[in-house]
Parts: sequence; C-alpha cells; structure tokens
Amino acid sequence: MSAECYVYGIHGGSGLKIGMANHVLARLRELQTGNPVGLGVAFAIPCSSRAIAAHLEDWLHTELVEERRIGEWFSGRRTAWLAAVLSSNGEDRQVALYHSGPLF
Repeated sequence: MSAECYVYGIHGGSGLKIGMANHVLARLRELQTGNPVGLGVAFAIPCSSRAIAAHLEDWLHTELVEERRIGEWFSGRRTAWLAAVLSSNGEDRQVALYHSGPLF
C-alpha cells in the first residue's frame, strides 16, 4: 500500500503521543526540538488517505481517553499495551515501520 499519511506513536519519558503526519521522522525531529526528554517512534501505521488516518487517530484517542495526560499525550497501562502491540513486528502485522528503542 502506498501511504499518504501515517498514524504514529512517539514515545518519550513515560508518555506516548498519538498523532498523524505525512513524514513521521520529520515530525519526530519537530517534537524533539526543545524537548529535554529523548523521543523515539514506537509505531507508524500507514493509511491510504488523511481521512482514514484522522478516523484511526480519533479512535485511538477515544480508546485511551482515561489515560490522556495533556493534548495528544497519553500514559498508563492501556497505552503501554497498545504501543507494545503496534510496535511488534509480527508477520501478520504491517504497522511497525519504525522502532527506535524501548517503549517506556
């Protein structure tokens, strides 16, 4: 699938930011600027359109609403579980395009 957009999880400290971007690594660099905590990409899910990416991002935010810390940053047991599942490189999954170290 040719991805137009990605839904990503970027981890840092004890939190996970769930958002969407056309270029996940560029977004990581933007978020890292001025952030004293090292950040890394936990997962990136390719989506064929921005509309699909927006729907998926909204769904993830809704599922984790009780663990929202501020804005699009989440932390807690469900967030950690979700990030671990999405970052695994199982043969039946095509969601873990990037992974740069431990999740939390």
